[in-house]
Amino acid sequence: MVIESLHITDFGNLHDFRLDLGEGMTVIEGKNEAGKSTVAEFLRFVLYGFSGKADRERYGSLPSGAAEGSLTLNSDGKRYRVERQLVGKKESVGIIDLENGTPCYEGKVPGEVFLGIPSSLFTETAFVGQTSGGRVDGQSTAEAIDNLLFSGSEAVNLKKSLDKLDKLRTELLYKNKKGGRLFEIDGELSALRSRLAEASRSSAEIISLEGSIAELKEKTARDKKALEEVTFFLAQNEKLEARRRREKIRSLEKDYNAAKRNSDRFKETYTRNGFFPSREYYEQLRESMEAVSLCDRRIEEIKRTVDGLNRELLKEEADRSLLDREEEKKRGILSGKRKLALACGILFCVLFIPSVSAAAVLFMAAKPAVGIPAAIFSFLFLCAMAGSFLLASRYAAGIAALEGSTQREEDDLRVRLEEIREQLRTAEEERAHRWGALSALCEKWGTSPTAKTLSDVNNVLKEAERLGNEEEKCRYAYVNMKSGITDSQVDPEDDGSPISLPSGFNPTDAKKRRDLLSDMISRNEHKINEKKIELARLSTVAVSPAELQEKITALEYKKTEAQERYDAILLAYEKLGVAGESLRSTVSPRLSETSGRFMGAVTEGKYREIGVGNGLSMTFRPKTQGGGAVTVGEEYMSAGTADAAYVSLRLALVSLICGKKLPPIVFDESFARLDDGRLENMMRLLAASGAQILILTSTHREAALLEKIGGGTCRTLSAG
Repeated sequence: MVIESLHITDFGNLHDFRLDLGEGMTVIEGKNEAGKSTVAEFLRFVLYGFSGKADRERYGSLPSGAAEGSLTLNSDGKRYRVERQLVGKKESVGIIDLENGTPCYEGKVPGEVFLGIPSSLFTETAFVGQTSGGRVDGQSTAEAIDNLLFSGSEAVNLKKSLDKLDKLRTELLYKNKKGGRLFEIDGELSALRSRLAEASRSSAEIISLEGSIAELKEKTARDKKALEEVTFFLAQNEKLEARRRREKIRSLEKDYNAAKRNSDRFKETYTRNGFFPSREYYEQLRESMEAVSLCDRRIEEIKRTVDGLNRELLKEEADRSLLDREEEKKRGILSGKRKLALACGILFCVLFIPSVSAAAVLFMAAKPAVGIPAAIFSFLFLCAMAGSFLLASRYAAGIAALEGSTQREEDDLRVRLEEIREQLRTAEEERAHRWGALSALCEKWGTSPTAKTLSDVNNVLKEAERLGNEEEKCRYAYVNMKSGITDSQVDPEDDGSPISLPSGFNPTDAKKRRDLLSDMISRNEHKINEKKIELARLSTVAVSPAELQEKITALEYKKTEAQERYDAILLAYEKLGVAGESLRSTVSPRLSETSGRFMGAVTEGKYREIGVGNGLSMTFRPKTQGGGAVTVGEEYMSAGTADAAYVSLRLALVSLICGKKLPPIVFDESFARLDDGRLENMMRLLAASGAQILILTSTHREAALLEKIGGGTCRTLSAG
């Protein structure tokens, strides 16, 4: 197959882009971000579609996220156009036969139709990514190659086929010989042979069981008839009980309504000004009356105190003249004594001065015998003078005390009388306030504040409470009776027809008899079922020996068939495993030989021995300093050598899978780490392969070498 041209409508950063390709080698040169990788991914997109969400998000054109374009290709001399469009999650693909313009290969993957390999193998072989993408997913690719070479289809999985054969073998017989169809058949044969041995002993037991079942059925029928009769009379009794309950409820409802009307009527009668007294109102009224009564007692007490003080004040005023005369007499006596004391004091003062002077003169004249008596007389005169003046001051204080004593007692009485009168005014104001509150409370119920009012309110409340209690008692009886009916006491259907019960009918005894009959019927039916089960069990055993022998023969034939099938599956499993192992042992040497040949051509014979394991792991044998060679893993290769080795492995894989009909091979910046010499050898190797080669590069080395080698075309890809 050869891709002639491509047309990118919308893909990544490319829009309405066209590119013609040659049959041999085509080098597409462009700077970074020019869209080279986008062109490579577009080829894979049209042939196989996107591999996942990441590709859709990366290459879907903004803002719609759409991807669309087509390829024109030539396969076996016929030209086709492959179209693919992705808008959102809706994808459409079509293959058009350009000879007649009609669709073909509908519902098939274009890459699998024209290349003959699935998407995974195309990506791991003929689609060589950038330097880091040259690696190969060894395990999955190796498994896909096994499947493809073994069956011609990747969908036919060798491992899955072996697993399926092993599952079929296990279904017939477990590895431990304790399960599977063959094991089950042996168990069934053993059971049939046991039944055959027991068939002769089962006949008598079957006859006995059938007789016992018949007897139990007859007794059960009699008990059911008796149960129906008892149940009927119990139902009739329930109707009678329901009628009594309804009558009782109607009577209680009537009593309740009457008590409620009496209570409501009483409240309406004693409701005044839209108000009916409450117990709280009664307490407020009682407290207000007590407060007014307390105020009255307080006022009376204060008034008595005022009267007593007024009498005392009048008495004080009546006795004032007598007291004044007595006090005047006392003041005269005290005044005379005061004057006498003052005169004595003055006299002693007059005598003191000369005596002091004489004593001083005598002492100065050195006459102590006369001076000392003079000094003593001076001291005595001084003491007498001081005592006289002290007596005079005491008499003056006594006069002052007599003058203020009577007036103070009268003033104290007047002050106390004024305080008591102020208390009287306060008590009268408080009484007026309390009386106003009492009047307001009485006015609320439309009555006057009298002693009878409190008694009237109390009597009304007692009567209202009595009527309320009577109403609540009737309501409780009615509601309790009505709500006390359980679900089992729901009134049965009653057409009102007369009900008659047997004489002396006792519901309690009837219920006990009903429960007893029900229990007996249940036990007998359970016994019948157990005997039927036993009869059925014995009946299965008690078949004719000939019939059992036929079953045993048929089962032995099935065992023979199953054993033959088991042996065939076991043989197929072993042969298929050997064939798969043989195929893998053949593929690995072929890959090693082919990739080694390609690697030798690229490295000019330095690396000719490349080993490829079953998982596509690679080994090589570089020369040692001593001239020998040692086998090492790919991790010992240089970066450029590893790139060349993996390109060689991919070419070997393509050759192995596709044979001479090689698909187009795409290289996207795959040779960046190859030196010029190895790059030239690689390009000559690719040119000689006969496949259509597409090389996308950001350097001019590949284009220059293509001009040197010849046989190809160059294209330049401009950014934007």
